[in-house]
Amino acid sequence: MVSPSTGENLTLREAFFIKSSIKHSTPPPPLFSIFSQTTTNSPLQVKYNGWRIQPKLQPEWNNWVTKLQPKFESLWIKTGIYHAIKASTYEIKRDDDLMLQLANRWCSKTNTFVFPWGESTITLEDIK
Repeated sequence: MVSPSTGENLTLREAFFIKSSIKHSTPPPPLFSIFSQTTTNSPLQVKYNGWRIQPKLQPEWNNWVTKLQPKFESLWIKTGIYHAIKASTYEIKRDDDLMLQLANRWCSKTNTFVFPWGESTITLEDIK
């Protein structure tokens, strides 16, 4: 692993990855076939507290980013916040049915999603 992205004061570390123990596997089915049913009859009651305000509802923020980007883009890149600022201007649509289907597959004992092809969870490699 190498950090930071600027290239200054590099720190080299050896990374270790877990090798798969599966010798032969069939490809997983497409996600749309797993999540094809609607969840209007789901027993789960879900409240989305904290779902962020969409950019179309916060034009002041988008205007601020657009106005300051020409002047500060290089500084944002240098400090490592450019992608976070740009990502904050994107609209993330919430798909309630998909969220409920994922919640139905969550196993709280193992903190994993249980799919037909096996268990899966979010790792630090997925968050970047």
